[in-house]
Amino acid sequence: MISTNGRVASCFLAVALVLASCGGSAGDVVDSTTTTAAVATTSPTTTSSVVPTTASPPPSTTLVGLEPVQIPRLDDGLPATFVAVTDDWEAVEVNTATGERIRSIAQFDQPSETGEEPGFFNAIQNIWRSPDGAWYAISTCCEPAAGAIYFIPQDGTLDAQSTENAVLVDGWTAAPSPFDDRFATLGFSIAIGAAGEDADIVHSPDPADGMPNGSVAWHNNGHQVSWLSSDRGRPNLVTLDLDNPESGPDVVPLDWVDDTQWLQGIAMQQSGRFVAFLNSQSDDPEAPELIRTEGVAFDEFGLIATFDVELGSFWGGYEPSGRMLIYTDGDNVVRWQGLGKSGVLGEGYLHASW
Repeated sequence: MISTNGRVASCFLAVALVLASCGGSAGDVVDSTTTTAAVATTSPTTTSSVVPTTASPPPSTTLVGLEPVQIPRLDDGLPATFVAVTDDWEAVEVNTATGERIRSIAQFDQPSETGEEPGFFNAIQNIWRSPDGAWYAISTCCEPAAGAIYFIPQDGTLDAQSTENAVLVDGWTAAPSPFDDRFATLGFSIAIGAAGEDADIVHSPDPADGMPNGSVAWHNNGHQVSWLSSDRGRPNLVTLDLDNPESGPDVVPLDWVDDTQWLQGIAMQQSGRFVAFLNSQSDDPEAPELIRTEGVAFDEFGLIATFDVELGSFWGGYEPSGRMLIYTDGDNVVRWQGLGKSGVLGEGYLHASW
């Protein structure tokens, strides 16, 4: 995040790193597949360089991936719509091809209406939706400390005065499963469940895990989830087996992250690699308040590659196939990268996801 665009400060980002950018795009890190056509706002990107890891990966033990939910797509493969939070904190659904706002999903009162000081009121921060479009998940900031996520059915709406058709749960961030109707929510605990139903708390982090933050990444096998945590300022990759959660998570320190840097977001690509954004304070003396951002691909053995994203970019996530990344840049422009291409989807948004 950067402090110059009015984006609500996140209360769950990890502490992490910055690296010299190697070019390329999020899609180049995924695989070498190409699409047959590109939208008008699409431009080609170059392949990212690979950074040597500090440990050798084991022999191939790739798990067979589940088939993700099929979603409506344009001819070029982009999802037909996306969801986003506008720069006046309204959650909306947007037509990918035209940029038209199809519907308003949720909006709370603004500071000018409540008389509260900007930065000290609850506002809609992020929005996600299930692959079948049946449910939206909306996070608000910044009270209570445990977080507040509203699950709203497709035909529902939400505002500060009317929440009866929404299901409220604790948490700071949500991640829809690419394979079914489950959501993972992350806060002071990790919970898994179908939207609108009671979720199972699968893990309550302890000091050995570190404080959870960022977001939740579903593995391609559908049986594991990972998230980032911070242990005394150092980031970890935490992975939990959903078939055996009582055994506890595996915790891997991300030693390649510098102590002046921090990570935001996390997802697993189709390739099985994790992707996140790596932030650091700008070294530009003319604009020290800006945040440098770049994309990083990594696994439990270390950093694999980096790719370019714009200054101050804010994580959005991948669509169910794990091949196309959506995010907003420091100028509140929605962008995407994938399959060696990239493009612009709209302006005036603080957060976006597929």
